[in-house]
Amino acid sequence: MPWPNPNPLGLAVKLEGGTDSVALRIYSKALVRLADARVMGPFSAGWARLPLPPGWSRGLANGVYYVTARPQRGDSQGNGPGPAVMMLLR
Repeated sequence: MPWPNPNPLGLAVKLEGGTDSVALRIYSKALVRLADARVMGPFSAGWARLPLPPGWSRGLANGVYYVTARPQRGDSQGNGPGPAVMMLLR
């Protein structure tokens, strides 16, 4: 869940278990990957606030964008929630 929305600064993600880091991917409405970031933890199970990468919206038009969050623990990558919808308005 992006916060605030529109013009999010981060994501609130509910994690099923502890994790070392969370991989973020931001996509356009056409599902073109625009940015990748890794937020280092550790994080415990429950809600975690994750910052979006600095400048993620630089050069982007107003509109809808999608973001995914995938937890990682050691060498294994978990399944995160489905994509969150973000709105960018300037």
